[in-house]
Amino acid sequence: MFLESIASEGMNVIDVGGHIGVTTAAIAKKVGERGWVYSFEPVPEYFDILKKNLSANKLENTEAINLILL
Repeated sequence: MFLESIASEGMNVIDVGGHIGVTTAAIAKKVGERGWVYSFEPVPEYFDILKKNLSANKLENTEAINLILL
């Protein structure tokens, strides 16, 4: 994945349009414990799945935010 190739340990990342969390999870694993990923998803159904996926993957360096960015 292209985004994984440009992310590195310790980076802070904003994922606009987190959808169900596929990209958020991949980047969170890449940035590691010293990095952080903020994932914005405005659609309630997708946001619920995003939160479940981040929890299931035990990703503690993420924050899911139910908000649209324009």
